[in-house]
Amino acid sequence: MDWMIVDPDIFFCSKLLNIFENSAFWNITHVFHDGLQALEYMFTGRVQGMIVDLVLPGVDGLTLLEAARRVDVVSSAVITSFYQEDRLAQACELGASICLSKSIDREGLEAAFFEARPAFEKQSVRRVRHHAGMWLDYLGMPRRNLGHRYLCEAVAFSYGYPTEASTPQRRLYPALAQHFGCAESCIERNIRTAVETLWLRGESEKLYRFLGDSVAPDRGKPTNRQMLAALIREAVYLPPVPELWQHHSELVPKDYEPVPFVIRRL
Repeated sequence: MDWMIVDPDIFFCSKLLNIFENSAFWNITHVFHDGLQALEYMFTGRVQGMIVDLVLPGVDGLTLLEAARRVDVVSSAVITSFYQEDRLAQACELGASICLSKSIDREGLEAAFFEARPAFEKQSVRRVRHHAGMWLDYLGMPRRNLGHRYLCEAVAFSYGYPTEASTPQRRLYPALAQHFGCAESCIERNIRTAVETLWLRGESEKLYRFLGDSVAPDRGKPTNRQMLAALIREAVYLPPVPELWQHHSELVPKDYEPVPFVIRRL
């Protein structure tokens, strides 16, 4: 998971980076010391979780948690020096899975995140399933089509295992058939029908951009494998639907003037 740290304390950020340095799950990609910079980056849709302090310059941590919920950043942890119960209760209501004090020692911090990992993983799967559906909506596939549901669930099953799309008949179709209580042939047929319908009635320009070089008008419709591979590749990010970004202006202070900001890439 791609996480960001939002905290004005440079030394505490270094401590967190040392803790998560060798972790494959807690992949810290960005560090921000200003709430507005973090807010700008959050709306790119390229973050899956964040560790945030409640007291920040620009906008506070509660505002970031509210923004995270609106743009579907599913995993959030609050680590703050100001351990006020009412604000922490608000943070939990806004989706924070962990609320800790900065006075906690390293062992306690590692234990808290280790215990919360299964919950974070489930949240990530739900997020990926939801994003797959949003992509299919964006491309023009009707939700009433059973293939839409099967494709979303296939992406959720394949989360963390992108190679599953290359041979769906080996493990993916059997898993879906067991989950939905139907035959493997039913899964394959409904996905194929949904892809054919999308190819014939969807917006071709969007579809070509989504599938990339794997399809072209002279090659015929995309295969189930090509559609699954594209969905698995893209579903970890938000689809480029303009309506998703309409809340940005509501969260940024009226007197804020956008300026170029520095991202600390790790």
